Amino acid sequence: MFVTAYMFKSRLENYWMTRPDILHLGHVHDLNQFLIPYNLELKFIPCKQLPKFALLQASQKEAQAIYNILPTNSTNDDYLKHFFKRYIRNTPLTWAEYQTQQNYLNLENSCYQDFLQFITHANISLEFDNRVYETLQPACNWIDGNPPQLLAYYRQFFQQSDVLFNQYGLQKMNDALSFILSHFDYGFEKLAYDSRIDNVMFATLNKILQLDSKECQYGALHGLNHLQHPDTKTSIDQYIATQADLDNLDYDDIKFARACITGRVM
Repeated sequence: MFVTAYMFKSRLENYWMTRPDILHLGHVHDLNQFLIPYNLELKFIPCKQLPKFALLQASQKEAQAIYNILPTNSTNDDYLKHFFKRYIRNTPLTWAEYQTQQNYLNLENSCYQDFLQFITHANISLEFDNRVYETLQPACNWIDGNPPQLLAYYRQFFQQSDVLFNQYGLQKMNDALSFILSHFDYGFEKLAYDSRIDNVMFATLNKILQLDSKECQYGALHGLNHLQHPDTKTSIDQYIATQADLDNLDYDDIKFARACITGRVM
């Protein structure tokens, strides 16, 4: 399994945990004690898929009445206020809708073209959306299956980077590369280290570093920062020297590039 919200064990758990009508039973019981003087009750049924959670059955009107009397004296109170606001405003996705909206790859019965379709899907860019979410969100992208197969796809992907760049363009390739680097630990605990993948990725990032685009150069530096290949320092030092001679780098550019040598950039 691999997903934006990496704490989930399965797609089904991610689906249930991110629904707006799922609340921990402890919150439900405490809330119902609080509601007794108001002659209100939060209706629910146990969630079969998540034993410690409740599937709320309150109508929109009942939920609004509860929301209106909730205090805001603590972090827990703020959480419940936000939860009920979301509950009132959002209709839960069905399992079928969740699957339809998700970019999914099953490595057990896939081919390289399936991987290519996955890694260039529009959902990949959502991994790097700058919006701040106050609640858990349904996974945009999910991979199940065999880690060695995924790494074989990575190798093929980087070996074809020149062709793919021309086919898909800068933005899609930048998003794909960022996605791979962000999730490169998937399955590594089950594998022996394979320097071939690092070498191909390093060569690809160096190609990107040579492009006449500051955005591409920053993306490549960020990638080298995460990859930490043995030749990362040499590559970035050469980049700084070459670009400085062309007067293309200011103080902040050089500071960022040097930080990428040590892997200090998040």
